[in-house]
Amino acid sequence: MTRMVVVGCFLLFLSGCSETSETKSADVTQGGPLENGSPDGRFGTPCTSWVPYGREMCQVSIYRLIATPERYDGKFVDIKGYLIDVGGGPMIFPSPDRLDVGVPGEAIEIVGKLPPEVEAEVRNGIWPVFAVGTFDAKYPGSIGPVLGALRDVERIAHIKQPLRSPPP
Repeated sequence: MTRMVVVGCFLLFLSGCSETSETKSADVTQGGPLENGSPDGRFGTPCTSWVPYGREMCQVSIYRLIATPERYDGKFVDIKGYLIDVGGGPMIFPSPDRLDVGVPGEAIEIVGKLPPEVEAEVRNGIWPVFAVGTFDAKYPGSIGPVLGALRDVERIAHIKQPLRSPPP
């Protein structure tokens, strides 16, 4: 009888351990906080669906794009950064410091036509912007190597006033 109680307690203990590990993994994928997606598609979840655009959109940090561009290739993204005209082409950089250093490998080139008001203003300064479009990680760059391109831009808007005048 004592032996059965010990074996029963041991089996109950083992079943509790396996339930705990299953519960931890379920928190991330099924029934947990990321079940319906996440803003940037973390843990293999879909990006959040955005009603104004009628589809999935990844709100992704430009730094995450720098680190894992292949993960967002072909996806509809919303990014924030600093827009400037570089050699006749608009590019978004992660920070003003990256502009000063001149590292186009950390820039995203905007491919296609900008709204007229943005096109005129980008020549007169460095603008903090958010842009929504399709990310192309394979784009080689029109004037040199870049991180990628934002194609089919559906929206690009200033976040605030220009940071400073463009370099001469």
